[in-house]
Amino acid sequence: MVVQNRHFDPLAVIIHTVQARTAAAIVFATTATLMTTAAGCWRDTHPTTAVVEPVAPELPSSTLPHVAGGEFGTFDAFSRFTKATVIPNRNGVAYGWRIHVPCKKPQLIDIKETLRMPAPGDWHVDQRTRISADRTTITTSETLPCDDDGWIHHRWFASPGDPDGTYIVTVEVDGYTPVRFRPRFSHP
Repeated sequence: MVVQNRHFDPLAVIIHTVQARTAAAIVFATTATLMTTAAGCWRDTHPTTAVVEPVAPELPSSTLPHVAGGEFGTFDAFSRFTKATVIPNRNGVAYGWRIHVPCKKPQLIDIKETLRMPAPGDWHVDQRTRISADRTTITTSETLPCDDDGWIHHRWFASPGDPDGTYIVTVEVDGYTPVRFRPRFSHP
């Protein structure tokens, strides 16, 4: 894993927001048409996987408010985010999360992130990051800038020694209930 701090390009955020809203409108129209046509005859036999969830009961319950939203996915060469639950486990692929909180640029938000792999990983980290003795878990604390739309982001880069399987990423945003992502990594 290679951690990279990055600053946000407001134009890229605007372009991504317009693209996401356009895609959402198309999906809504398509879904409404399919639901009307099927008239309740279709049932999904495969449960869906949550992309973001409040932290499970193994941690103490919290009275803190929940974040406004969170997504896991990949970042392209222009730092554009694409939501995904399956991440290509290929050297150099940028992946990570974004979380929506009520903040505005240039506000800074403190986070603590724990990333757990299903087997030991190939870690390339800086001094702010701790690696577990079994090399399956890292914990990093950072202060991240909020963008104009109230999102904070963090990304990593896949390394050749990273294992396939489900990763568990827990993000503790200062003042909010922790958020957990469970992306699946798979070699293409």
